[in-house]
Amino acid sequence: MKLFLYVTTIFTITFFKNVLSSYNQPDLSVEFLCIGEVDMDLEELNKYVNSYNTPEDHVEMGKFLVCLWEGKHVMDKDGNIDSGKLKAFLQAHFEKINPEEVNNISPDTVTEKCHGVQTNIKTQTAIRLNNCIVKTVKVP
Repeated sequence: MKLFLYVTTIFTITFFKNVLSSYNQPDLSVEFLCIGEVDMDLEELNKYVNSYNTPEDHVEMGKFLVCLWEGKHVMDKDGNIDSGKLKAFLQAHFEKINPEEVNNISPDTVTEKCHGVQTNIKTQTAIRLNNCIVKTVKVP
């Protein structure tokens, strides 16, 4: 049964990746890879990804966000945030969404505010970075 679920999940991810590519959407392969790394359903994952209140000790979100930030090259294997790559990631992301959804905040502002959330614990840094980004850009 586990093998069937795994194969079905891989098929679904591959299918959606191909569909998104055909619509000139961003490459989401890192996100799909990271979803497979955690033991959370998509509804719960979505709730925390779009929240600035994710607890810093949330194990599964920590794993997901470390995977995401490393996969996007925003965070290195030692847990250090690369401000230049964070800014580039934000710039690319902001270009694909409605300006009203990001509270008219520039990638420079978000990078300046959020690159300093560094801790000695990678998962905590990853969660703090996501919380900071969401809090900074979220429309009240």
